[in-house]
Amino acid sequence: MIGEARKSADEIIANARTEADNLTKDSNIKAGQQAERIVSEAHEQLARDVRLAREALKDDTVRLVAKATETLLNEKLNATSDAKLIAKSLEQVGGKDS
Repeated sequence: MIGEARKSADEIIANARTEADNLTKDSNIKAGQQAERIVSEAHEQLARDVRLAREALKDDTVRLVAKATETLLNEKLNATSDAKLIAKSLEQVGGKDS
């Protein structure tokens, strides 16, 4: 009787250990999968943020170039200024050909 009780207790303990090991393995697998999902989502979010930042930078650049062009075009040039501007442009173009 005591031998049977001891054997039964040993089986219960062995089963409990096996089940605990299985639960630990399952928990580790699930934690790994969750970590991979979190990293994947972070990469996707980072890619979205980079795309949005590039779009914003492009929009800002276009806006600033348009504003600079508007400012330049609104300046009134006189004949002397026009001649100087043309001469300078020709020098730059001529310098590039040499």
